[in-house]
Amino acid sequence: AYTGRDEQHAEVWLMPAAGGPARRLTWLGSDLAVRGFSPEGHIVFCSNHGQPFFRNWHGFTIDPTRPGALPERLPLGQMDHIAFGPGGRRAIGRNTGDPARWKRYRGGRVGQLWMENGSSGSFRRMSELQGNLTSPMWLAERLYFLSDFEGVGNLYSCLPDGSALRRHTHHADFYARHAATDGQRIVYQNAAELWLYDPASDSTRRLDIHVPTARTQATRRAVPLAENLHNVALHPAGHSLVAEARGQIFSMALWEGAVQQHGHGPARRRLPTWLADGQTLVMASDASGEEQIEVLEGGSAHTLPWALGRITALTAA
Repeated sequence: AYTGRDEQHAEVWLMPAAGGPARRLTWLGSDLAVRGFSPEGHIVFCSNHGQPFFRNWHGFTIDPTRPGALPERLPLGQMDHIAFGPGGRRAIGRNTGDPARWKRYRGGRVGQLWMENGSSGSFRRMSELQGNLTSPMWLAERLYFLSDFEGVGNLYSCLPDGSALRRHTHHADFYARHAATDGQRIVYQNAAELWLYDPASDSTRRLDIHVPTARTQATRRAVPLAENLHNVALHPAGHSLVAEARGQIFSMALWEGAVQQHGHGPARRRLPTWLADGQTLVMASDASGEEQIEVLEGGSAHTLPWALGRITALTAA
């Protein structure tokens, strides 16, 4: 799961880890960032969706196994990160942006980590930790995070009460950034490279990355309708219209309701026209290989067996 801007707004996308086509899961039109998966297998992301201020982010989950599922908001207040620990315990990050963009910041918007008291739903600020904190992650019984309290952002960990602080990376030139975990290891960015931290050996190494193609040229894309609108016909009752755009036929109500596409398959359809009954659509279609009249009625479609040559106009009598 990742944050993608393939269709302008940042949204939640899902794709196979080995590569392949991606699937868009949200349509929020607001800032968001994917933070991983919940223990139930739901994608967790933080967003300012539905908030009056752009920095007021909250946590959401969405079930990737349910097509069309709506995001569900977590009742935990403002947060930028969340980590799920053993026994249902959680840690959340507030103001936990990217410290590399605001190096050694110590002001009122400094990143904070809040630890849940058991699984009670009440949290306390981990004031023992210093620096601008971000990216909380659970591995076994320790909470890992990024901090720049020693000058440059590196990976640290501590016990849930903030004690037994340890430093695990030693980058001196560039910040460790955007850390994420699968519950066993941690991957993070340093400069223009990805690094892997393995707690079993308490060591890090740079990763050689081979990215399978995302088949960019084959992905869907949005085009301006105003530049591709060809024919429009009003419904006989006047409550909706049917339009032709880029060889496809769409109908929609004039004020509210969903847009519906008519006719499927590789064909160019033109000149949509309502018949007087208000239920039947006729149009010119080359679905058969030659241009003929296609009739859509009651959810079914059939083509009239007439060879008419190039159709230039249709009129309902």
